[in-house]
Amino acid sequence: LNKVIENIMDSNFEFHFVGPLLKTINKKNIYYHGLIQNEDKLKQILDSADTLVLPSISEGMPNVILEAMSRGLSIIATDVGANSLMVSESNGVLIKNNYFSSVFEAMKKIISLNKNELIAMKINSIRSIENSFTWDLVCKQLINEIKKIK
Repeated sequence: LNKVIENIMDSNFEFHFVGPLLKTINKKNIYYHGLIQNEDKLKQILDSADTLVLPSISEGMPNVILEAMSRGLSIIATDVGANSLMVSESNGVLIKNNYFSSVFEAMKKIISLNKNELIAMKINSIRSIENSFTWDLVCKQLINEIKKIK
């Protein structure tokens, strides 16, 4: 990821890292927040961003994508686990692998969007959450699946 960041570094962009990561790049527009357990602080960080980048090699159904979508972020994620259920061309970029070149190209794609295209992706993230991933909808789907088993 360091190579990706170094290749698209520009004074107009900031990178915010959340989680137990070592500080490996010392630049003025790189921020390491560490593990965030305060919900309001996490919302503040997400609300200041346009895009979540999650180049995982393995996932189930990551809450971080759902959280970012609910805050209106476009998403770049690898096509692992259930990421394809949440990420599509309508709200981001789903990449086939986490290779430097794939992540770099996905980030360049998002960066090259005009303002209206980016806003549309962000709105689509929120709509996807509202239409498919609220607790009420998930519970109803689970109950329906359980009823099918009986």
